Amino acid sequence: MEKRRIVIPVVFLLLIALLLEVFSVAKDQYEETPTLHLLMMHVVCEEMPEDKKLHNLYITTERLAEYCDYFTNSDYQIVSLEEAYRIFKGEEEAKKSDLLVFTFDDGYEDNYLLGYPVLQKYGVKANINVVAKVIEDEVPLWGTRYLRWEQIKEMQDSGLIEIGSHTYNSHEYTTDERGKSVPLLKAKLAGETDEMRKNRIFDDLMKADQLISENLGVKTKIMAYPYGVPPMDLLKEIVEKLEYPIGMLVTQGVNRNLEDFPMLNRFTVSGNESAEQLDRRMKRYKGMDFLDNFIIRKN
Repeated sequence: MEKRRIVIPVVFLLLIALLLEVFSVAKDQYEETPTLHLLMMHVVCEEMPEDKKLHNLYITTERLAEYCDYFTNSDYQIVSLEEAYRIFKGEEEAKKSDLLVFTFDDGYEDNYLLGYPVLQKYGVKANINVVAKVIEDEVPLWGTRYLRWEQIKEMQDSGLIEIGSHTYNSHEYTTDERGKSVPLLKAKLAGETDEMRKNRIFDDLMKADQLISENLGVKTKIMAYPYGVPPMDLLKEIVEKLEYPIGMLVTQGVNRNLEDFPMLNRFTVSGNESAEQLDRRMKRYKGMDFLDNFIIRKN
């Protein structure tokens, strides 16, 4: 009986030690593979709006400069989306294990007037996703002035900015056949067959793609889905037929695999969040991602 009392704790301690060793090895292997983090921003301003409900859509030039300075001097490698894609395909080597991409949705003119000079100052690459019809019509988007093709071309030609599609004219909510309010790309409209819906969606995406190619002289590989909601039943065709291997959502989290690229997670940036706070938030998600993967692998 006395021997049993001694053996059981020893065995238990050995099992704990073994589990910690396995955990440590798995963590080391996990950290050797690249982790991709995407920041999602929208409007660049000089002062935050008084309405706090808008703070997740606005970032000041001062805060953007803080992010640029902090992350260029951190353990992150700031890359473009296409660079990240090539790294995960094995065509390029990552210099650091944490990759970071700055993204801006919608394409407001302040991205060029206020944001672009900050990015230039720090040499930070970024992605801007545009709603093509608004550029063509030269009208404000939700009351905010929009980019013009010549401004977009200038930024792209600098080598710092890559442009993605944010649809031609599908960045809105609509009422679907069941009377629910849903993002237009997801919706099936009243009286619309599956074929009609597919044609509507592809016509919109192809028109945006064509306008971007005509005005910028390049074929974009990037699609930012409005409200982070792609038409899941058509996603594979969109990736293959329109050659959009890089797609973005608005779901918070990190990205670990090449298979993630059609639906990349992003961290919504709040203009009230410091660079250190943002860094801690991303690292928490990276830790949770490791634990999820560790548990899945073990089971």
